Parts: sequence; C-alpha cells; structure tokens
Amino acid sequence: MNKIKLKSFVIINYSLCFLVLNIITIFVAKAQQDPQYSQYMFNMLTINPATAGKDRFIDAYMLNRIQWSGFEGAPRSTDAGISAQLPLLGKIDGVGINFSSDKIGYYQNVTVKLDYSYGIVIGGGDLRLGLSIGILNKQFKPQWKDPNFGDDPAIPTVDIASVALDLGSGVYYEHKYYYLAASITHINQAKFPTEGNDLFVNRNYYFSAGGNLGSSWKDVTVHPSILYKYDGVVWQLDMTAMANYKRRYWGGITYRLDDAVVVLGGIELRNGLRIGYSYDISTSSLSSYSSGSHEVYLSYKITMASRRSHHYKSVRFL
Repeated sequence: MNKIKLKSFVIINYSLCFLVLNIITIFVAKAQQDPQYSQYMFNMLTINPATAGKDRFIDAYMLNRIQWSGFEGAPRSTDAGISAQLPLLGKIDGVGINFSSDKIGYYQNVTVKLDYSYGIVIGGGDLRLGLSIGILNKQFKPQWKDPNFGDDPAIPTVDIASVALDLGSGVYYEHKYYYLAASITHINQAKFPTEGNDLFVNRNYYFSAGGNLGSSWKDVTVHPSILYKYDGVVWQLDMTAMANYKRRYWGGITYRLDDAVVVLGGIELRNGLRIGYSYDISTSSLSSYSSGSHEVYLSYKITMASRRSHHYKSVRFL
C-alpha cells in the first residue's frame, strides 16, 4: 500500500471510529427525521455512502413515496441517485451522486450530495468505508390560518430558505451470504438561523443487515433483512422477509414496529429495467385518518463489462 493509499485509509478509518462511537452512545426511545422508504434495500446509497459502486455496474435508481395518503400535510419524498466503480485509491473504489427531496407540511428539505467509498477485500468479502459531502437546503413557508395556534415563539412567522453543508459516513461489509452496514447522516448537524429558535438537523443513525438464503423450491431464494433507524430522539425498526424467483421477480412483507405492515413486490424486465411497488398498511392510530402509503421504485443497471448479464449476484438485490 503506497503512502497516498495509507493516508486515505487512515482518514476513512478515523471517520469510521467516529461513526462507531456515536452509535454506541445511542439511548433507546422510538421513528426518524430522514425520509422514510419501505424499499430501503434498493436505495441504501441515500443513507450509506459506503455502498457507492459496490456492484460492478453503473447503477441508477429513483424512488417516490406518498406517505399517509389522505392525510393533509403528510410527507412526500423523492430520492434519486447513480453510482459506479471508479478506481481512484484502490481497485474497487466507488463514487456516487444522490438527490433527495422531502416535504412535510410547510417544511421541505432538498439535499444533493457526492459519495465516495474505499473498498478492500477481507475475510472472504468486500469491506467498504464511505464518506459523503453535500448541501442541504431547508425551506419553511408558514401558512398558519387557525387562530388556535396562538403566538408560539418556536414557530417561525416568515419564510425561511437556507443552505448548509451536510456530511455523512458509513461502513458496509458484504459476504456471499450476508451483508452488514452502519452509517450516520448529518454528522455536522447543520443549523439554520431563524427569527426565533434556530432550526437544525439531527444526526440520523442506521444499522442494516440482510441475508441471501436458498430454499427447497427451485429458482427461489429467500432474503431476510432489517433496518434500524434512530435520530437521537426516537427509533424505528423494519423487519423484512422477501423471496426472489429466477432473479427477476420478487415479493415480500415488512413489519415496521408499532407503525405499519408493508407489502412489496417487483419485476426486472428483459432490458434490465427494474420496477417495484410497496403499500404500507398503517397499524398505528393514523390508520383512522390515512388510506396507507404508496411507494414506487425504478432502477437500471448498465454493466461495465463487454457483455451484459441480467443475473446480479448482489445480496442487496432481492
């Protein structure tokens, strides 16, 4: 390993140590501040820069989510990104770019970030360490019409539009039969000045894991996975069981603790385009006001080899 590689490896490991120390300090409580996606296994670049370029393809994706349909002011989220392997310091480095828009009531957060991952082969699998840097634009347009709100000093009374630096870090390990990942978004907890109390973005902590298991049925594989999310105040846990048939059709169910049951499925077309859909059935008190949540997923992978193959071996692609 030359001096440039060694220096980069030390810097990334320092970030990784910061990541682990912050996760250890988490206290138990219960949901999250970042956008929520039921098809989390397909857009991990959003929450973990270490997944940039992890597959040997140019991978482009988009998700659109309408949460709590029928509920006024409910979240509306869109996420899109593209990543690829681009050897810089090592043979399996990855780069990516990600765009995210999340609107909740009178708030809207728009993020654009660049991702880099440094990969090494260890223990029979690939270990990737990642960093992200971007800008976060926070907008707030108060439209209070109800006099019952009164004069709350914590609620801004003028439009807000401000931009700040946004940093993230992550680690990802993938073996033939499983993967493990941990990450932090909004490490620097960007602050946005207002006429009253400053608005700021909490750090969000993530841990995810998944498997690639066989079954007694021909051409069928089973893929359990979990995603744990915590924003320093509340936490949330998604537990998913999915099955894949001939690596082209998938379907499954997710239980989001104290929140929803999710049904999801999708297909990969012959041209490599993947289409997925999920429907959240609320199990909380919101079920009386909402008809559920809808989410659509699209992605396309372009092989970097001379001949294209639609049979991807990534345990993240279920």
